[in-house]
Amino acid sequence: MNKFLTGLFAVAVVGLGVSQASAHDRPHHPRPHYGHQSGFSFGIVIGDPYRDDRYWDPYPVRPLIRGCSVDRASAKARNLGIRHQTIFKSPHTLKVVGTKHGHRVAVTFARQPGCPIVRY
Repeated sequence: MNKFLTGLFAVAVVGLGVSQASAHDRPHHPRPHYGHQSGFSFGIVIGDPYRDDRYWDPYPVRPLIRGCSVDRASAKARNLGIRHQTIFKSPHTLKVVGTKHGHRVAVTFARQPGCPIVRY
């Protein structure tokens, strides 16, 4: 039994040495596996190995848009071609008044996600 364990240990050491040598022969990976700089790692990893990598995120955080904001209504009116804007707020609508091609124009947006146009 003792010879068996000694032989198994010798095979394991040689195998680790071969895998360590072959790991350095491969080209450098942009994200080291499990956060180690060498090509070889040993152990148990619990959690996400790339959690510190700022360029990789499986679930990017997107802002939750609850309703139409003043900035969003202004940007949408600007995309419609309305310049020199004045914004009037009420509990359910946002009214943007400005000029388009030299004429006075008013657009009313509902305070819902996406800023739907109520009246143009």
